[in-house]
This record gives sequence, C-alpha cells and structure tokens, in this order.
Amino acid sequence: MGILNQATANFFANITDPKAQIITTYNNIFGVAAVSELVFYDGPSPPAGIFDEFLVIPYLLKDISTRGIFNTISVLDHPVSLIESIVNESVFWGQSLDQCGAWFISYDITPLLLSIFDHSTTPSAYPPSRDQGLLPLNIYSAWTDLTWDGIVQQALFWQTVSEDYSRCFGHSS
Repeated sequence: MGILNQATANFFANITDPKAQIITTYNNIFGVAAVSELVFYDGPSPPAGIFDEFLVIPYLLKDISTRGIFNTISVLDHPVSLIESIVNESVFWGQSLDQCGAWFISYDITPLLLSIFDHSTTPSAYPPSRDQGLLPLNIYSAWTDLTWDGIVQQALFWQTVSEDYSRCFGHSS
C-alpha cells in the first residue's frame, strides 16, 4: 500500500486540473486489507499521464473504460425506514440497470455527528445555515457502455422512466 499512499499524496500535492479527481478507499474485507482506487476525469478523456502513477500499481481488477457518475444528497437523520429504503433502491437499480451495463450501484450512508457545524462560527458557503447538521448520502453508479450514459444518469437522478428504459430492459412500447 505504500506505493498507493505515495501516489495519493503526490496527486494531492501536484494536481492542477479541476476535472481530475480521485477517491482512495482503504478497506478490510474478511480480515484482508484491500484498496479501491476510483479515478475520475470530468471530460471526454484525461490528459496523457495524469493518472499514470495509479495505473502502474499492481491490481486484482482494473477497468479504466468504465463510465461513472457520483451524486450526493443531504439527509437530516438515518431512521431505519430511510436505511431500508436505501437498501431497496440499491437492489432495484442494481437489478434494473444491470441490463444497461451498470455493474456497480453504490449508496453510501455517512452518519456524521449532528453537531458537526457547532465546531466553528466562521461564515462559510456551505451549509447556508449552521442551525442543523446535514448528513451526506453518496450515490455512485458505474457502467461500461457510453450508449447508456443518458439512461443511467437519469436513473441516478431518479427521473421518470422513459421509452429508453423500456428499450434497455428489452421491452417494446
């Protein structure tokens, strides 16, 4: 993991392109350390070399052609009913969008302290009010075929089912 740690630190220290982002996640799965490195470029293709330090690291699974989208919404609480709805959404969209090449659907609950904004009185752009803590719910989807960009993006933003969805699921109108 030392190579990844250094690559992550180097990226942070040297990146100047606002379209290039990474998310380095350190995991422990059944007692085994594992890392997931997500690299993002908000454009048709990244400049040559921008992610090279990450791409030379040994890996178990590598897919650099995947398309992906990330969104965050704020919630005020995490009652069991909301968590159950999140599970249902992840199962529904995972099964539904699998036929469109969406191989990864992720809903990430982040239970922060509700007093998180009490630690500073310095004015800031976010949140607009420090009266109540906001809890991020991260939603991420990855797919393989750019043909389905619009459909998967619409699904992520919970828009109305369109004729394109029916086409994706093998139904005709």
